[in-house]
Amino acid sequence: MTMTESAPEANPAVVLEYPNPNVIVIRLVRESRRNTLSAQLIDALDAALIGIAASPPRAVIVTGQGKAFCAGAEISGFVDEDSPLRGNPLAIAKGYLVRILEVFRRLRCLPCPTIAAVNGHAMGGGLELALNCDFRIAAKGVMVGFPEVRLGIVAAAAGVQQVQRIVGRAKALEMLLLGDRFTADEACRFGLVTSVCDPQELEASALEFAQRFQLCAPEAVAETKRAIYRSESLGLDDADEVAMSALHFAASSPDFAEGMAAFVEKRPAVFGNLPARAWTPKKGSVT
Repeated sequence: MTMTESAPEANPAVVLEYPNPNVIVIRLVRESRRNTLSAQLIDALDAALIGIAASPPRAVIVTGQGKAFCAGAEISGFVDEDSPLRGNPLAIAKGYLVRILEVFRRLRCLPCPTIAAVNGHAMGGGLELALNCDFRIAAKGVMVGFPEVRLGIVAAAAGVQQVQRIVGRAKALEMLLLGDRFTADEACRFGLVTSVCDPQELEASALEFAQRFQLCAPEAVAETKRAIYRSESLGLDDADEVAMSALHFAASSPDFAEGMAAFVEKRPAVFGNLPARAWTPKKGSVT
């Protein structure tokens, strides 16, 4: 049975579900607004991530309710007459975007693996939300893309920073400068999406993928994830130092002794929970 928890407000933007003791599902539930990134949703997502970081599960799944995963920014926030963002590029960059980057960085910094179960279209900021997860499993028929340039703005919440690291510069330029949409199958072929499945199988597929991490030592997974992200922008010598640090932390945990003992005794390892030692989100990196 899946347990569900939501914020106390009457119309929460995010609910947490617990399909089993080792996995938490973060579900965006602003279905009537296609789960757009309103201030309410961003604040609710931030609160959920802070709570999860205090007691990390073995994996986190992020998904949406309804026909959209997340349709990106809420455009009314840029055009409504009473909006503080209207005609205010400084507020857009230093207020709205900085807040989104803060929350997305918190998601990226979770020490456990994160999986975006892309149930519906993921455009602009919605695709950037998915990019801040470690893996992306998409339902067949889903469309993804960065339409920002067609609206006169820039995909600055992960697009320009991360897409070329995943798909290479040429494909990133095509996606970001043309604003085209791509099917889930196309996105999977050029590496933006991890895998594609039938829509009715999406959540089961994401949960099955999350369950695979039960075979792995959580501290070793956390340190490996941290080292991969930290090494992205480093030369090989500095990356060697990051890897050495990761190994030191992993070898210092009880998981190391258990993993070695289980191997010698030819039995499945029984690993403990990940300590509440979430990374502190730091500007510009995962450290």
